[in-house]
Amino acid sequence: MNEDREEVRKNHSKEHSSLKSSILTSSEGHIFLTGALLALLYVSWLALGMFSGYTAKLSHSTVIFVNMLIETIIVLIFYPLFIFSWKHLLVIRVLRNMMARAHKAAEAIGCVIGFLLGLHPWLRGCFKRVKIT
Repeated sequence: MNEDREEVRKNHSKEHSSLKSSILTSSEGHIFLTGALLALLYVSWLALGMFSGYTAKLSHSTVIFVNMLIETIIVLIFYPLFIFSWKHLLVIRVLRNMMARAHKAAEAIGCVIGFLLGLHPWLRGCFKRVKIT
């Protein structure tokens, strides 16, 4: 019985270290960790804004209005940057490779979805071969 427990512990330890190393070394793991960090920063930003508003003894409606205003401004700034980057109207050196890979992946996914919907190839825009690297 103790041998079985020890074997389960060893297997669990191997799986845990494998998961940890794959998250830290794979590009998917980097994307996940970046997303998790950004989500944490976003929630912290919201909490800090609400905390500051309530500390200043503002009413609930004022705190909510100011938070909604700040969120709207953030969306109005970053959404156009994303769209301009997607359409190659604005090229940000740091994001250039990521946007190129996203374009290739989006074309491939669009072709697959179009095929599954039964659209003709000229409607899907899949005449050229798309390689995902």
